[in-house]
Amino acid sequence: MRAAVIDMGTNTFNLLIGELYENSLRTLYSERVFVKIGKGGISNGKLTEKAILRAKSALEKYSSTISRFNTKEVRVTATSAIRSASNASILLSQVKNELGFEIAVINGKQEAELIYKGVKTAIDLGKHPSLIADIGGGSVEFIIANKDKIFWRDSYEIGAQRLFDRFHNNDPITTNEQHHLQSYLESELEDLSQQIYKHQPQMLIGCAGTFSTIKAIHCLQKGTLDLISKTDYPMEIPAYLAIHEELLSKNLKERKAIPGMLEERADMIVVASCIVSFLLENYAFRGIKITSAALKDGLLWETLNHTDDKLDFL
Repeated sequence: MRAAVIDMGTNTFNLLIGELYENSLRTLYSERVFVKIGKGGISNGKLTEKAILRAKSALEKYSSTISRFNTKEVRVTATSAIRSASNASILLSQVKNELGFEIAVINGKQEAELIYKGVKTAIDLGKHPSLIADIGGGSVEFIIANKDKIFWRDSYEIGAQRLFDRFHNNDPITTNEQHHLQSYLESELEDLSQQIYKHQPQMLIGCAGTFSTIKAIHCLQKGTLDLISKTDYPMEIPAYLAIHEELLSKNLKERKAIPGMLEERADMIVVASCIVSFLLENYAFRGIKITSAALKDGLLWETLNHTDDKLDFL
């Protein structure tokens, strides 16, 4: 059986088409489009007309791609920007009428569970708890888990687009803006701190997005391009913090020139990396692992396995 899934994130829309092979996912096709559906509106709780048009264009492209594959099931999920937009029904109804896609708007805890399932397809989490972090444009999901179970998970509406709109008003970001952002994170993530102290995760596992870009930059710096596709890419904490300091010191044009930097991530990567530096500087992790697996992989795994624990959509 083949299936196609679309993850409509705040920054990127991801298409993944695959099948099961020896109880593992086999990817047949994967694509990412930087839709940035939250740009210009997420902080006001609305989708702009331009964002809706970009979203529909990406989904039309994906619909055409899916039609070339013999897929028996297509599932589409939407996350933070759409679930918090007062006019989201406009996009949902237009997509259903024009493309036939039923978009399931999922809540943050459901998002976190799918991310966990996705990470498990790529990484052996072992027996000791790890902290899984997925920094999206609209929300950030944290999951404390091992290979067998989730100890705790939650979602916070502090994604990179939201933080960018609120704190990154100068370029390079100022020291004062950094301090305000750090204070905000301390306040917003108080519950996360309690859970980390309770469960003592040893590793920070970063999913896709910002982490994948940092991995590419690190690989180019070290000359280890053969490791760029590694599903559990290890990184030492000082190496990450060195790249973070470089991001803080540069303006947008200079960040775009960093080898390995994706142009589409160069604007929001500073505030996203500030979340990671906050985690690394405040909690005692042994190291970092980076994986490209995330929600889309969990959704595909769940779809292909017809699991009894499929998430209830809103």
